[in-house]
Amino acid sequence: MKIVLIFLIFILSIEARSKNVEESDECSASSSEEAQKPKHHHHKHQHKHHKKRRTTTTTTTTPAPPKCSEGWTGFQRSGRTWCIQVFDSLVNHMHADAHCRMLRGSLTGIESVEENRFIQAEGLRCLQKYGKTLGAIWLGLERRPECQGFWNSISAACSGSNGFVWMDGVTTRKDTMTWRPTMPDNSGGNQNCAYMHVGYQSFLGINPGTLDDIECLNPVTANLDIQIPRGFACGKWAE
Repeated sequence: MKIVLIFLIFILSIEARSKNVEESDECSASSSEEAQKPKHHHHKHQHKHHKKRRTTTTTTTTPAPPKCSEGWTGFQRSGRTWCIQVFDSLVNHMHADAHCRMLRGSLTGIESVEENRFIQAEGLRCLQKYGKTLGAIWLGLERRPECQGFWNSISAACSGSNGFVWMDGVTTRKDTMTWRPTMPDNSGGNQNCAYMHVGYQSFLGINPGTLDDIECLNPVTANLDIQIPRGFACGKWAE
């Protein structure tokens, strides 16, 4: 009987061991299966925000060509525009030039026949305001310092147009200094400025468009009424 009990106990212990082994194998298999499962890696995609480049369009504008201000008339000089305006005023040469400089110009010179004719026509308009048909208009023309004084003015180096210079620093031609007969004579030794005769008719050889020398500061002391300047011509570059 004891032998039978011992045998049964032995059989039961063997079955218990077999069961433990089987359970242990299932865990390993489960672990192995878990290990063999592919791992899914979740990649975080970084979204790069590409900023759009702003394309700026540069518009090149051609600057407008210089032009004369309102009331001024333009004349071509070496590819540039020289503007002239004639004003009516009973002033001396110094005050006339000061007025032109206030307008960013100066008393003008004459570079062409067209400019001469224009100043004549505009000068006549100024004279008519005073009820005159013949008179004079100041120009930017003065006697050179070394030619001032009677004896200096009659030297060969200072005779005629050689003794004068255009004041505007722009006019260069001397052949446009068209003097009336026997002028300039520097009567009294102090006629250091010059003007243009304008008007409808000639009188005593005074032809419109011709030049004459006269005192700069006291033109109203001229011997003849027609020699009194009643206007002046300013000039400046177009802007």
